[in-house]
Amino acid sequence: MKESVDYILKSIQQTLENEVEETDKFVDAIMESRRIFIYGVGRSGLIAKAFAIRLVQMGLEVYFVGETIT
Repeated sequence: MKESVDYILKSIQQTLENEVEETDKFVDAIMESRRIFIYGVGRSGLIAKAFAIRLVQMGLEVYFVGETIT
């Protein structure tokens, strides 16, 4: 049992560490882009559109492509 718990905790820790690195890369790529195109359909389209609006509010050139009808 202890081995299983240790394995799970180690996996969670690795995921959290990788997530920070990947998030930093993602943010850097966005901030370095001249134009950003975001695509989404349905419910994920609503989230994508909200994300696009936030980026526009930050002064970035963003285009949303897709449908937000669920």
